[in-house]
Amino acid sequence: MKQNSLKKKIEAINQHILNLHNRLSSLELIVSAYIEMNKKQVKLKNFLDKKAEESKKAEESENNTND
Repeated sequence: MKQNSLKKKIEAINQHILNLHNRLSSLELIVSAYIEMNKKQVKLKNFLDKKAEESKKAEESENNTND
């Protein structure tokens, strides 16, 4: 009788561990996706900043030519 109760407790603990493992795996995927998204946002921002600087220089150059 006592052994049955202990076996059920062990099975419940194992199930809980499995659930925690699955949740952790899901969180790892979410964090990885967030990191990748963040890297792409930084690349996009750098690209847009560079294009804005190029545009500003071209405009200044054009204004100097027109003067």
